[in-house]
Amino acid sequence: MSLGDPIPRRDGPLKVAGRATYAADQHPQGIAYAAPVLSTIASGEVLSIDTRPAMQRAGVLTVLTPDNMPPLGQLTDLKSGTLGEPRLPLSDRLVEYDGQLVGLVVAESLELANEAAALVQIVYAPGTPRSEIERSSDRFRPKDFYGIAELQTQRGDVDEALSASPFRLQHSYETSVEHHNPMEPHATTALWEGDRLIVYDSTQGVISTRNVLAHFFGLPAGNVRVICPYVGGGFGSKGYVWPRTILAAAAAKATGRPVKLALSRQATFSNNGHRGRTIQTVSLAQTGSVA
Repeated sequence: MSLGDPIPRRDGPLKVAGRATYAADQHPQGIAYAAPVLSTIASGEVLSIDTRPAMQRAGVLTVLTPDNMPPLGQLTDLKSGTLGEPRLPLSDRLVEYDGQLVGLVVAESLELANEAAALVQIVYAPGTPRSEIERSSDRFRPKDFYGIAELQTQRGDVDEALSASPFRLQHSYETSVEHHNPMEPHATTALWEGDRLIVYDSTQGVISTRNVLAHFFGLPAGNVRVICPYVGGGFGSKGYVWPRTILAAAAAKATGRPVKLALSRQATFSNNGHRGRTIQTVSLAQTGSVA
């Protein structure tokens, strides 16, 4: 093979022919289906959750809420994986954004799970959402932190170089909001075999996902197997571990059944992060003459 020769994608023929299997294509024996209950406010607190109308439907197995969510490991101890949100799903009653997962219905069919999710009655105490980036600067991550690694943020004396230069230019640039919309839906199929957890997941990082699940469910890493032979697009949205993956595993443990949680296109807009609006200020300086 020489420079410029085409390199065939090993997964290409299977994807094009529709024979590649993804996380949502798994159907373990006895599988149950999960549907999220999403917040209808952008900020505030859940005052009460009435799951009785949903639980009265034949075929509904459980409804997970902050009231009965199984306990998970400590968030502050996580060092070997990357969470998409700096909080655990259903760990409290706070609502941080519109479309946040505030409950999870597990039922015998997907249609029943979606129907029951619509029956869950929630009373909110709405807060005031912060929709402008300037009002949220106190919640930014430290400038020298990205994921689990520190970044080099300065080399040399920038301020001195700028002040000593006779030619300076400073300008701010903005980028708009972008949402990830891969063709493969964000999905997780989870099952337990004793104290072993098997997860088929839409992920761009199987090791990170394994480590996160092992940590929060108190398992050795060797007892967690994350399977993802194909990724149907991700654009970075499948690089983190989102609440969906943790909740699918928790629901499988709570029901004793394999559980599949595949997000709808609507839920994809709110439950897998996005590229938010950015403001980037760039300063340039030059010494000597300008031609």
